[in-house]
Amino acid sequence: ALKALVGEEHFYHGVSDNEHDLAELAIKILKEGPARSLSMKEVEKADAVFVLGEDLTNTAPMLALAVRQAVKQQPLEEVAKANIPNWHDAASRELMQEKKGPVFIASVHTTKLDDIAEKTYHAAPDDIARFGFAVAHLIDSSVSDPGDLSKELNALAKQIANELSKAKNPVVISGASCESRSVMKAAANIAWALHQKNKKAGIVLTMPECNSLGLAMMGGSRLNAAFNAVLNGHADTVIVMENDLYCHGTTAVVDDFLKRCKAVIVLDHSTHATTKKSHFVIPAGTFAESDGIIVNNEGRAQRYYQIYESTDVIQESWRWLLSMGNNAGNSRMSQWKNFEDITKAIATDEVLLKGIDTVSPSPQFRMPGGQRIPREPHRYSGRTAMLANINVSEPKPPEDPDSPLSFTMEGSRELPPSSAIPFFWSPGWNSVQSVNKYQEEVGAALRGGDPGLRLLESSADAATDYFSGMPEGFKPSAGHLLIVSLHHIFGSDQLSAQSKSVAQRVPTPYVMINESDAKNLNVQEGTQLNFDVEKQTYSLPVKISSEMPVGVAGIPYGLTSRSELPAWGVLKK
Repeated sequence: ALKALVGEEHFYHGVSDNEHDLAELAIKILKEGPARSLSMKEVEKADAVFVLGEDLTNTAPMLALAVRQAVKQQPLEEVAKANIPNWHDAASRELMQEKKGPVFIASVHTTKLDDIAEKTYHAAPDDIARFGFAVAHLIDSSVSDPGDLSKELNALAKQIANELSKAKNPVVISGASCESRSVMKAAANIAWALHQKNKKAGIVLTMPECNSLGLAMMGGSRLNAAFNAVLNGHADTVIVMENDLYCHGTTAVVDDFLKRCKAVIVLDHSTHATTKKSHFVIPAGTFAESDGIIVNNEGRAQRYYQIYESTDVIQESWRWLLSMGNNAGNSRMSQWKNFEDITKAIATDEVLLKGIDTVSPSPQFRMPGGQRIPREPHRYSGRTAMLANINVSEPKPPEDPDSPLSFTMEGSRELPPSSAIPFFWSPGWNSVQSVNKYQEEVGAALRGGDPGLRLLESSADAATDYFSGMPEGFKPSAGHLLIVSLHHIFGSDQLSAQSKSVAQRVPTPYVMINESDAKNLNVQEGTQLNFDVEKQTYSLPVKISSEMPVGVAGIPYGLTSRSELPAWGVLKK
């Protein structure tokens, strides 16, 4: 809707240029490469895992749980040979004991998955990428070889290459948290090299936000191009949709950009630095007050449904934009009346999002008997009592023009399509304990198939064209530290950090450095360290870790306002 309102040539992604490039690279790897993007369920079935550059517990917690399931796959082969059924958990555990399948992790710092890993390697992002290139080269010699690894690292690379090559269903996991294209390219090379050896290798690439891939698939220009358009006098009005620009650029640059705009219009559900600098703020609904579709890391488009009905004051961003389009005389937007109209337009306009209008049933869909699907279980009651302090009369249930769901407990009790299941309930079962009643069989897919639509499919028959451009090895520089992001499951996500319960778990901002660097800088644990990144000054308490690579400093992602990373931090003191 925003793209239609401002025009394709004026539509910019509100993310840092590096994040923009990483998302586009992910699409290229998943669509043009021979390795298939795996779902979490498929990761659970992998019998060898190599994680390159990710701290999964903090960047993709559910995926981390899938990896913990994957380590059981090789030991489970012995369970099958002993004629013990998979569902017999106690007997399986008794036979497996502490046996684990091969998991290897190359990351900047320690991770919570290290306890199940056979071997780990901690290094700067460029060194992680070079290590990945070395593993790929050992699988297929046509991949570039770094050639200068230490004896120990070369032995580890050989071990990983051998284990991945022996496995039936190996998986390589990487992503954007290192903020390094070289790391992602190395991961792709490993998966593609395995595919060349006729291995059914899969790949998983994690992204920084729930819909990073979906945004990248729409096409759009870089954020710096938007800054330049205003700075060079080519535009004077900006519409910012659900985005704090200060999270994606330096304070000085964003300040200058907003000051030069004659009008800054922000649609958002939260107050942040950008809303405070705006001329107009339009109250948008949160995910719980909106209908929409997101595209996850797998490339699967999935529908989410509004929980709370809209009001005249708070509406979805896209609904406000439709009003703007109508008032501005946009003839195309005036034809869009609801969610279905927009998704059909997206499916027509965006090549990579073709079919997105089939992800969920039409708003006109009805269950047998012409009934809607109830959002609430039949035991839900008290609708009148909840508002008794205002009015004891029964309020009229709100209408929902964007989905086949009702905002009440009235409706069909038949099993709805898998993409429109609002809750799990079955006689004699409570909550998610009844999920087995919705599945083809226990632990299998939902009846009617798993919801969503895979938009990015690998090209299994495509010629493998490995990535080149291996980076130079990282060398510490006097007076500088390489700044990298350290992710936290609590705090690195912008929206959840505003929850009081989550805020209690958010760590205090810090800078983590190696013991050797601490000695050189003459700082102790807790000492305040002053440094500049991209002309932006920071002063953070020091944490010391022997596992942090020498010459590298870690800053918690999302806990401090900062520019695009990684970048050199210049030490002031």
